[in-house]
Amino acid sequence: NTRYSTFGAKAGRIDTTHLNTLTDFAHELLTLPTRRARLERLCHLMVDGAFHGRRAVALRMARGDSELTPQALCTPARNERLKEDYDSMPRLSRGLLSAVRRQPAPTFASNVTGGKGGGVELSIAPEQAGEQAAAAVPLRVDDESVDVLYVSFPPQFGTVEWLTLVALAAQQYQHAESTIAVQTQATRHAAITRMLGAAYGVRLL
Repeated sequence: NTRYSTFGAKAGRIDTTHLNTLTDFAHELLTLPTRRARLERLCHLMVDGAFHGRRAVALRMARGDSELTPQALCTPARNERLKEDYDSMPRLSRGLLSAVRRQPAPTFASNVTGGKGGGVELSIAPEQAGEQAAAAVPLRVDDESVDVLYVSFPPQFGTVEWLTLVALAAQQYQHAESTIAVQTQATRHAAITRMLGAAYGVRLL
């Protein structure tokens, strides 16, 4: 279900360091108190040295109206090694976001000419932001909106392998959200049970 573009430059390779980092990331997510904090940690993971992202943000897009501006769900993250400008928000590709809105699946795009593969063309000209690739991976989908992790990368990371790595990180986030939802529901149920038991005891008195 992934769509991608590949390029001739040397691409990054996934190794055990990435997999170990993802395992630690999954455990860390369960300790964070809010969904926003967990989204921000996901974005910061993408711009850490091992993942090579330039900028990352979680967005919410309306399903039915492509003219609506996506809403940022957290503070964007920026790779601190970037020197060309200090804006943390990635330049968003309307073409990439439209592709994910139509068919919510992990998707890569690039503005590099001569790329191979069946990917989406990045609707950001190289003269505007330099050569780059971007990934958009759905985090949550319903009838009204799609939550997406959007990450910009150097062009050599526009590969199916790197898209898979981003998608794995997104899956860890999704699993953490599901686990926390179950734990929250169980806590509420236990609290209600205690309240009902206490009320029943009072009535017996």
